[in-house]
This record gives sequence, structure tokens and C-alpha cells, in this order.
Amino acid sequence: MNLSGHSVRSFIGYYLKEKQNDLNETLLIIHDDLDLPEGKLRFKANGASGGHKGLKSILEQVGHDHFGRLKIGIGRNTESDTRDYVLDKVTGKGREALDGAIERSAEAISTWLHEGMEASMNRFNQTED
Repeated sequence: MNLSGHSVRSFIGYYLKEKQNDLNETLLIIHDDLDLPEGKLRFKANGASGGHKGLKSILEQVGHDHFGRLKIGIGRNTESDTRDYVLDKVTGKGREALDGAIERSAEAISTWLHEGMEASMNRFNQTED
């Protein structure tokens, strides 16, 4: 997955050739995020990779950061190696949080498709009290 930029670049070249300089409303990259609590969703337009190697690959291959992202929080486990944690099987409360995030992601993606990035950010990036 750390080389996902090659696939994204090919996809853009084939399907989004006319829009490849500003993809915020036409390309949504969905990825895990260690810095978000488990199950939390967050939309973002533009920006750096934040240390995410898959996003870094996409940024290098696309050549700009003008595409949407939907981050799915997986939390951070300080007791294990990050690579092992990210690739390990999700169980227990983490699995429950992920299952909930998957359900909300379907609604979030539909919102992005039909209403755009700004509406998605306003609706799904709200902090929970």
C-alpha cells in the first residue's frame, strides 16, 4: 500500500485527464489515520501526508495535493511497533469502532459524491461532546 501513488496516477491519467490539476471534488482517497481516535471520521481537502506513507506516494506521483481525503481513525498504540499495529487484526472494542466507522463512511462518501467536500467536512468533521 505504500506504493499506491502509481495506481492513483494511472487512474487519474485514464479517467480524470481533464481535471488532473484540481481533484478535490472528483478524487477521494480513503485511508487510516493513527492520530484520530478509533472510528472517528475526518474529511480533508489538500495538505501534506502527515507521515502516512501511502499518501506520500500519492502526493509524489500526482505532483500536487489538490484531492480529497477521508481519514478513518485507528488510534495509536504506543505499546507496539506502528507497522505491526497498522497491519494487525482488529479485535474487541477496536473492531466495534471500525465497524461503526465503516457504516458512517458509506453515508460520508455518499455525501461527498452528492454534496461535495465542503458539505462533507461540515457534516462529518464535527467534534463529539
